[in-house]
Amino acid sequence: MKTVLITEPQRIHVMLMGPPCKLLAEWLSSRQIKFRINPRLGYSIDVDRNQAINHFLYHEQDCTHMVMIDSDMIPLPGRESIEQLFLHRSEDWISCGFVGPQGQHGHRGDDNASAAACRLSRVMLEDIGAPWFKTLYNEEHTVRLDCSCHQFQLRAEAAGYTHTMVGECGHQQGGDGGVILVPTSHGVGQTWPAIIPSLTESV
Repeated sequence: MKTVLITEPQRIHVMLMGPPCKLLAEWLSSRQIKFRINPRLGYSIDVDRNQAINHFLYHEQDCTHMVMIDSDMIPLPGRESIEQLFLHRSEDWISCGFVGPQGQHGHRGDDNASAAACRLSRVMLEDIGAPWFKTLYNEEHTVRLDCSCHQFQLRAEAAGYTHTMVGECGHQQGGDGGVILVPTSHGVGQTWPAIIPSLTESV
């Protein structure tokens, strides 16, 4: 049985932060999930995310929630993953954890929120106000001091919101044929697209 997707009274707008990789596209298509691709205009990721939220708030006013997914996020069969973002849930702010490039950094846990695969409520976003995401640099803009995801988390928490990690997803490196980094209880694992079970089946 396939995932039961969210319906009334929660209505979601799905924004991808670029053209989806093959595995993500197959998963979305098999569940008939309609999405919009955020037009990447060469801006930094924090500006891209702010543009996506701005579009949601002003042009998708019939929607109560926004799901934002990076183009290289991979649903993981056999475990709670991206499908959790589409289920009926009461939280204003949920996400899936992932590991970063080369298995470093990334975001996992309730206290380490990710924007790479997340669902945000309209109420929360309107309450926080722009700019939602802002990468922190040193005075000379030569060193990044903090990522935009963590800065968003600080703003949201200051406004009284709490984050819940509801699953984990893979992070594909180097395009459609590249290795997929997978969070594990022992650290970071990896797999290849050819040996992942069909993502068109129930996850």
